[in-house]
Amino acid sequence: MEYMWKEYPPFRYSLSDSLLFESTTWYSYWHEVPERLFEYNPHLKFIFLVKNPIDRAYSQYNMLINWRKSQLLHEYELFSDKEQLNILLKKLLDTQNFPFSYWVNQEIEKIRNQENTPIDFFPDFLHRGFYYEQLERYYQFFPVENILVIEHRELKNNRISTLRKIEQFLNISYVDWNTINLDDKFVSQYNVKLPSDIRNKLKAFFKPYNEKFYKLIKRNFDW
Repeated sequence: MEYMWKEYPPFRYSLSDSLLFESTTWYSYWHEVPERLFEYNPHLKFIFLVKNPIDRAYSQYNMLINWRKSQLLHEYELFSDKEQLNILLKKLLDTQNFPFSYWVNQEIEKIRNQENTPIDFFPDFLHRGFYYEQLERYYQFFPVENILVIEHRELKNNRISTLRKIEQFLNISYVDWNTINLDDKFVSQYNVKLPSDIRNKLKAFFKPYNEKFYKLIKRNFDW
């Protein structure tokens, strides 16, 4: 709010007629955020956009290995052991010797050893795909009707009907989406396709976590 107030002066005069949006995946990942948001405004609404956790993990990995070291340090600035973080990030950028499969095996071992504090959890490619844990924390503070869960294929393949669903959820007027460019944005091509053996390994790994998530939201995305 402080940022919006400072950077967008028109909001000072129209807050009563505006919906303000903020978008970040960290808000669903850090444990303390739902309670803080509730204390700030118990009437907030949330759109929880989810993707097959396997594809989400590989997407995050490919994003990070294309970042500069300074961007990576900023992303994990709360990591307490800076020396260890530098070692990990150096490995991450050495994709030849430390491919995605290396990080998958490292993280699965950490998860099984219950080393899962959100700040000092690196790698966190798989852990961020535990949607049940994240959504459950929000349900402790906000009513179910204040949280809209959308699977990314809905938005990608049925764009206008999904946007209509969002309009209804937010109780706002319909937009004529046919007059707006709805082409894909920020589309990246991976240099290396996810190996089938890693995908199969992750499908088995995520299965129990996905089942808990389906049960929570009473929907099945067939991941």
